[in-house]
Amino acid sequence: MRMPSVLAFVLTFGVITHADAPILRAQTSPVAPGTKVRFQLRSGGRLEGRVVSLGPEALEASVPTSSATERYPLADIAKVEVATGRHRPVLRGVVVGTGAGVIIGAAVGAMSYSPCESTEFLGCLLAPESRAQSAAMGGAVAGILGLVVGGLQGLIPRERWQRVQVDGNTVRLNLRALPHNGTGIALALAL
Repeated sequence: MRMPSVLAFVLTFGVITHADAPILRAQTSPVAPGTKVRFQLRSGGRLEGRVVSLGPEALEASVPTSSATERYPLADIAKVEVATGRHRPVLRGVVVGTGAGVIIGAAVGAMSYSPCESTEFLGCLLAPESRAQSAAMGGAVAGILGLVVGGLQGLIPRERWQRVQVDGNTVRLNLRALPHNGTGIALALAL
């Protein structure tokens, strides 16, 4: 073996074996104790509770389903979100409700159109004259209904959640082969 290859191997081995050293980890917690938190485990389980402590290795939380606090290694956690307050999404509810009402009402109005065949005086006065007019009337009626329902639904207070990066405190190593004849490797550290 040539000397640069040996040196590259020794440096790579040293970095890999010492990459998880505590001095390379951030020591501050991004979440204060007592904060409402919800998180998803890599196994698929979803939990919600209050933070007791969040360190570089684990999240300790009190979960309402059990009376004691439980400790979850950060390696087992896929996603963490913290509650940042309550809000009322009235505008969003109005927009979504109105939009859904207009679309559904127009579709139902267009599909239910049939020409008026009444021979009575004023019998077809309020009846739509075409499929397009029937769709417009259905969209208007259902859109108003959707506006009211969406606005009322938007008045219900909801928690606002913000995602917190908890695995960003660990060292990540990326190894790949160098393109020069496939001899050598590149090592990248991300803190």
